[in-house]
Amino acid sequence: MNALLQVALLNAVLAQAPDVTQAADEVPPAAPAPAPAAPPPTATPDQPPTPLAGWVTGEGFRLKSESGDYMLRVGLQAAYRFQPTWENGESAERSSIPFMRPILRGNLYKPWITFWTSMELGGNPPYLLDAYFDVVPISEFGLRAGQQYTPYGRQEQLGPQQLFFPEWSPVADYFWPGRDKGLQVYGLVADKRFEYYLGIFAGSPLRQTESIPGNQEAQFRLAINPLGPTKPDEFPFTAEGGWLPFRFAVGVNGYEGKIQTSVENFNQDNGQLFAEPTGFTFKTWDVGGDVWVQGGPLIFTAEPNWRRIEPQDATPAHDQFGVWGQLLCAIWRDKIAAGVQANWIDPNTAISNDESFEIQGDVNWFIHTPELVLKLRYAHVKQDEPGVQENLPWVPGTTNLLTLQFNLSF
Repeated sequence: MNALLQVALLNAVLAQAPDVTQAADEVPPAAPAPAPAAPPPTATPDQPPTPLAGWVTGEGFRLKSESGDYMLRVGLQAAYRFQPTWENGESAERSSIPFMRPILRGNLYKPWITFWTSMELGGNPPYLLDAYFDVVPISEFGLRAGQQYTPYGRQEQLGPQQLFFPEWSPVADYFWPGRDKGLQVYGLVADKRFEYYLGIFAGSPLRQTESIPGNQEAQFRLAINPLGPTKPDEFPFTAEGGWLPFRFAVGVNGYEGKIQTSVENFNQDNGQLFAEPTGFTFKTWDVGGDVWVQGGPLIFTAEPNWRRIEPQDATPAHDQFGVWGQLLCAIWRDKIAAGVQANWIDPNTAISNDESFEIQGDVNWFIHTPELVLKLRYAHVKQDEPGVQENLPWVPGTTNLLTLQFNLSF
């Protein structure tokens, strides 16, 4: 009897137990664990927050709104130089401050509406260098208006803090028409593999605040970078101090204009300088090109140029030719590099014995790229003497110069 009672009680307990043989998909899923809270953007020590006001690497000193629509940057491009120079064996005049350019730049209302204003304090008297604004809603189309550097030539698009040698190539400077006042459209297409620039300018030099009636100039530049954009400066190493990826680029540029020259005079009544037209007017055409090759520790670049001058008086027309090239090489990472550059100019094909030739070598110590760079350069120049009145690039004879230059920029 007791045994029967125990069996009955056991059966009752088993009937109340759950069925552990049910399918797995019938088991209710466990509640998901709560997602961990994302750390605040300013909490990671490896990426400190970017300040709205202060020094920012790659930008310099700046003030910025929280939205980024308004920004003001304060910059400087400067060089301090010791340059012994000998012209035909005699000590010659030399400048100790080749350029000193304070800069105000930034954006207003939107990040793609920017402005740039700079002064040149290295000359006497000081003068306005750049004063323009850009509207670039997309990289394929931009508009620039104001006093600006014109788009002729690859090297002339670089600032002094982006050059390897102490200054621009003499050939590049000789054929570049200079800064001017006007309007320019430009763009970078197909992931910056194609560049275009087109500008219309007043044909007036920097210190000429009012343009001479009749002066005008149109310029264009096209460039192709088949493997992607090349380095934006002439330093033969990456930002991390490594070797450069292989890239090459080819460009073509030119301009056409009608110019009446002027001379700068001083008004004793109001103490101001003014430009006075000389009456000498000429038409000019120019075509140039450039090639850029980079890879490993090397950068090679070269530019040929041709210009036609047609005076509007009895002076005969003539052509001008010039070519320059340079090879740059990193010696020790991003600290020491060396380069060699050669320049040749024929300023007037209608005159013999007027050619100039220059060769220079340079060794740079990149103390902190690009803010602090020390440059040591030797240059040798031979300028022929045509025996007639001519605007020559150099003093006739032989010129030797040694340059020790300290560049500072931010």
